[in-house]
Amino acid sequence: MNFKLKPLSLAALATATVLSGCGTEEETIQKTKVFDDETKTGLWCKLPDIVQTVDADFHPLTAAEIDALETVALSIANADDTFTDQQVEDFKASFNPYDFDYGTYDLYQTLGLTMEEEARRLVAKAEAREFKINQKQDVIFGDDFDTWFDAWFDTVPYTDYLGKSQRLPKAALGMQLSLSATNNGEEACYTPPTECPNYQVIDESGKYNCIIPEENPIEDVPALPQAVVTAAATGEKAVIFYRKNGEQVDSNYENITIHTWNDANCTAYNEETSTTQWGSGLAATDVDDNFGMYWILDLQEGHDACGNMIVYNKSTGDKFITQNDAMIPLGKSGDVVFHNLDKISYFQDGFPANLLDGAYLANQHPYFGAAAGSKSCGWGTSLDEAGEACVGQAIDNCPEGTYAVGVGQVDIPSKCVAEFDPETTFLLRGGFNGWGNPTEGTEFEKVADGEYRKIFTYGEHPTDAALEFAADASVEVTTGVGATLTFVQPVDEEGTAVDFTLDLNNIPKDTVFTMADGTQVTLAESGNVVTLPEGATTPVVEELAITLPEGTLLTLAAGANHSDFACTEDCVTSYSFKIADADWSEPASYGGVSGGDALVIGGSPKPLTAGENVGQDLGIKMQDTSYYQFVFRAPAANEATLEVDQVPVNAYPNLLLGSDTISMNYKGDSVYQVTKRELTAGTYTVAFADTANDFALGADTDNAADVNEEVMLKADGSVITLTIPVDEKYDFLLDLSDADKPSFKAQPSKPLGANVAYIRGSINGWGAPASDEIIYNEDSVSYSVIYGLEASTDAHAFKFASEDWSSVDIGFGSVTISEDDDALTITEAGGNMQVIADESTSYKFELTYDAADFEKKPVLKVSKLPIFIRGGMNGWGEVDKLAFNAVTPASTGEDKEAGHEYTATLSLGADNVFFKVATGDWSTINLGSATDGVEAVTLDTPVVLGSANDNNLSFDPAAAGDFKFIFNDKTKTLTITQD
Repeated sequence: MNFKLKPLSLAALATATVLSGCGTEEETIQKTKVFDDETKTGLWCKLPDIVQTVDADFHPLTAAEIDALETVALSIANADDTFTDQQVEDFKASFNPYDFDYGTYDLYQTLGLTMEEEARRLVAKAEAREFKINQKQDVIFGDDFDTWFDAWFDTVPYTDYLGKSQRLPKAALGMQLSLSATNNGEEACYTPPTECPNYQVIDESGKYNCIIPEENPIEDVPALPQAVVTAAATGEKAVIFYRKNGEQVDSNYENITIHTWNDANCTAYNEETSTTQWGSGLAATDVDDNFGMYWILDLQEGHDACGNMIVYNKSTGDKFITQNDAMIPLGKSGDVVFHNLDKISYFQDGFPANLLDGAYLANQHPYFGAAAGSKSCGWGTSLDEAGEACVGQAIDNCPEGTYAVGVGQVDIPSKCVAEFDPETTFLLRGGFNGWGNPTEGTEFEKVADGEYRKIFTYGEHPTDAALEFAADASVEVTTGVGATLTFVQPVDEEGTAVDFTLDLNNIPKDTVFTMADGTQVTLAESGNVVTLPEGATTPVVEELAITLPEGTLLTLAAGANHSDFACTEDCVTSYSFKIADADWSEPASYGGVSGGDALVIGGSPKPLTAGENVGQDLGIKMQDTSYYQFVFRAPAANEATLEVDQVPVNAYPNLLLGSDTISMNYKGDSVYQVTKRELTAGTYTVAFADTANDFALGADTDNAADVNEEVMLKADGSVITLTIPVDEKYDFLLDLSDADKPSFKAQPSKPLGANVAYIRGSINGWGAPASDEIIYNEDSVSYSVIYGLEASTDAHAFKFASEDWSSVDIGFGSVTISEDDDALTITEAGGNMQVIADESTSYKFELTYDAADFEKKPVLKVSKLPIFIRGGMNGWGEVDKLAFNAVTPASTGEDKEAGHEYTATLSLGADNVFFKVATGDWSTINLGSATDGVEAVTLDTPVVLGSANDNNLSFDPAAAGDFKFIFNDKTKTLTITQD
């Protein structure tokens, strides 16, 4: 663009300033276009240019500034410090400070602030101070607030509130127009650098407001879908795009929808076709490969300049882009804030909504190619390490009795809040109970310092509730004419298409079911079944699509995308809620870390945070006529969590064990438990009760019980007499899954309880011999077995299972594979695990559980664990390794590929030797004499080893020669023969 000095009158300049700046939601700015394209002159500058008064900020760079920029430019060009002296001189000779690309370098460090930037900094500081006062930080810091605020504000990067440094582009204009002090007071058209998230440009008002360019400054934007082009041409429709970064595929957008509504501020939508209820959403028009998911909405005739909307996941309630209510701009060219000529709006992950005058606006241009410049963050937030999101800043100096909230939360300004009073009465407040109004009956019971609980009884669903299927529900649909199934082409590991055979009783996951009305449902992992009408011919798969006969019954597995079908039974509905006191005070009001946080019933405890505008509404799905147990834990104000379970009774069962009353924890699946109770052998009385809630259970008939025995219970039954056979830790399980037949069982406190499991596989013919039992180690919370494997290029397949294959059956999907450096590679083979042994030696198979949660998948590790003959003959070292005896073991005379017998041949002199059988760690196996003294081993005589008093074994060869040591790690026997 050609820049011209413009000697405007003060009145004209004032008008220009208003017309070039940003307005508010309340005012509509009319723009008069009198720009002459031919002469490039006119009363006002053409957008996105703005009128600026010339001052020292526009003077060309000084010599000192040029020298400083040259130093910066050289450090960028020679970042790896490889330039020769001549290259440095050549660079300096050709350096142009105005043309050099400084990239993301912060030029404020070099050029400081212009006068205009300093003025905006003072305005911004006043705004920031007001913002922190609105956060009640003046109350938190008291008399120290001003000192704290000044120190905090000095840490905020200039780029966060001033945008990119404007000294260089202003100086470039000054150089082009040969501006100097003689031009001060005149006006010039100036294009500020693009800095706002929506390719907007900073205006001259000094408040870092933004105006919106009419055209997208990013080049080579892909063509819009034809349906969108057609809709935009009518002028009566709006389009909303939501794009996830990465490959655009339908599965990325599962359950994502929009919530749209009219209110007093925005009344643009056609109420009949384009507004929705929360939780139901609006089906997308399509998913475009470039722009993502999109919706085409009908507008009212003569609509206003905005539409309310939220992009969210209707299954979890999670919101995208912003946690606040958003708007799409629909205004004409003259409306600066809501300017959007084609009524097409864009949301994209990684780019926040535009916050202008309190409105969270969608973008008017898509993001393709280069980004729109560095992202600026609001007060109390800063860019994350990836530079993609604004997160709450770290605060290290909150006063005593307060703590920081919002730190690290996306789009949430951090601040300090006071800790709650330990005597606070917390209330359960949500949409399911009128948000705790009235408060009576919503109180949590305090059971210990920092621990609170409440059972909420949820009755029938309200008649106007938006119902949906529970996550674990399957759905049956009877098809009409035109229903089809479309399959994804199966491929092998190399990506090559493979033959496809349709099994009507096991329709594969990712199959798309399309009904006659166009409704599409993506099927879940397994359990999808097609039942054809009587007499119907089995359809043939043609081009991976089949047409179903009318009346076909299609059963959709749990988890399928069946939200488009109406729910009639086993339905859930969504609510929002928080934990708060009666006054909604900031210290005692807790919500989720991000808006719409979906709390999983029966899931892990969910972190909560206090703070006004910090703790967000939580989402929960409730099933009718159910009990929900809320457990709120806050051992410290900044360590709050919430756990919610759907429980079988309106009570907190206690275990009455002898004279002790022990509170039971809810395990899930209608089972309550007390774990790791250390008991000595003897008899104990057992019953279950919660007198406050009129709950009591005892023996139904037989009141004598043993460990591992299931005891049937009834209300107000007799006291149970339990016999504990040995000193050990025990778990007590109360099973209320069948309300008419409650039961109780005591079992050893181990991950597998009383179950005995074995390693079973190709290594032992899939049998369960006693020698292959996996043994529990309480200290490491692990089960393990040592097994000898024969070296082979073939894999050894195995599982861990009980003898009946039902009590325990642990396959590949039930474990987490160890990533330790010494761990063997474990792969899957039809649900089994498999390893390849490259050496005939002993291996340790080990399942390690989480001591705090036996329900978590155990970590499976298979590693070499060589066993050695260690003694005076080899310096007690790891020299003579026992190899797996793959050929003709002495005990059976049979060839084997795996087992428990190992051999090593040692060349010994005639002298007596002392030794032991041990692993390298001297702990996993450390076997010597089974007696109190040194035990002599004689030729061809098996000896049972032990470790009494850590005594050694001795062997007198009588004459030098080669001797074979044969060891069985299960029977702990050692035999020495002459080789």
